[in-house]
Amino acid sequence: AKNTHLPLKVNSAGVIPVIFASAFLMTPRTIAQLFPDSSVSQWLVTNLDFAHPIGMTLYVGLIVAFTYFYAFIQVNP
Repeated sequence: AKNTHLPLKVNSAGVIPVIFASAFLMTPRTIAQLFPDSSVSQWLVTNLDFAHPIGMTLYVGLIVAFTYFYAFIQVNP
């Protein structure tokens, strides 16, 4: 019998989406820390933390979104 296979990786995106998600989530938080007296910046610093439910939900959502788009670019259908 003839061997056939698809040359696709199981995880074609790798770790890049995790790095992008972390950068996109931490950039507004880092900028907000420059203005500690603002109520908006205090909210951003508090809620965009990885331990906060809002921050964790955004982080997981960004990882899923970046994984989808980066894998789509890598596979190039």
